[in-house]
Amino acid sequence: MQANGGTLLLDEIGDMPLALQARLLRVLQERVITPLGDHREVPIECQVIAASHRDLEELVAAGDFREDLFYRLAAVVVELPTLSEHADLAARIRKRWAALCQDHGRDLALDDPLVKRLAGYPWPGNWRELEHCLEAALMGTDPECRKVTLADLSPRWQRKLGAGGIATCTDTPASTEFPQQLRELERLHMLRTLDAHGGNMTSAARALGISRSTLYRRLG
Repeated sequence: MQANGGTLLLDEIGDMPLALQARLLRVLQERVITPLGDHREVPIECQVIAASHRDLEELVAAGDFREDLFYRLAAVVVELPTLSEHADLAARIRKRWAALCQDHGRDLALDDPLVKRLAGYPWPGNWRELEHCLEAALMGTDPECRKVTLADLSPRWQRKLGAGGIATCTDTPASTEFPQQLRELERLHMLRTLDAHGGNMTSAARALGISRSTLYRRLG
């Protein structure tokens, strides 16, 4: 009813249960709705945009999405490329990094090999995951550093980007007790991020890409 005369966005339409899909199909076909607790039908006219991160045609084939609803919605289909499919991803990463540095009053460059690794990562979480990675790198980097390298990222992101055992920003030789060193680096990175967020555990956890409970546990 609120969308009447305007536009209705149905986000993640592929996750809608089949029972609700049938009700939505009726609304789209008959252009009427029945308010909750009422028996009268109310006419409605609006444009509908449906979005999904899932392949709806595959869901139709699997019987998880109504075929008639799919063809009712799929008048004009726009396929947006995933983050990893952008040809200019390296340039986009540098642009976003520059904006973050400006927002936080930092003067930091991204190392070219690091940008190459970031641009080559599949990014299953798309822009949100990239944003968290860059913010965590910015917040967790030693204030004396002027260029962020792979070594300055948290151990978690070093593993995700295939860093392995690498030197730190201060060029400290690799320890023979590597697992323990990795845990200490991770803890230090978390503490720096927490301090950068004014002690706010929720904001720090979001920047690190972990849950609040995980941050509490690892700092406990």
